[in-house]
Amino acid sequence: MTETGAEPSEGQPMPRGGDEAVQGALSALRRLGDLPVAEHVGVFEEALTCLEGALASVDEPIGEPRR
Repeated sequence: MTETGAEPSEGQPMPRGGDEAVQGALSALRRLGDLPVAEHVGVFEEALTCLEGALASVDEPIGEPRR
């Protein structure tokens, strides 16, 4: 990532989000280091899809099941 310390050092786990969709996005991003740069776009698209799902559910009342 950058030299600002935003990337966890080796051996440290990445932060966990509380939402299942956020976990899906983080899981996708964890694969970036193992893939060639040409395949990164697909991973970013997968992470974006997961995060869009999380944002779409923001307006749902807490405690109500998702439909």
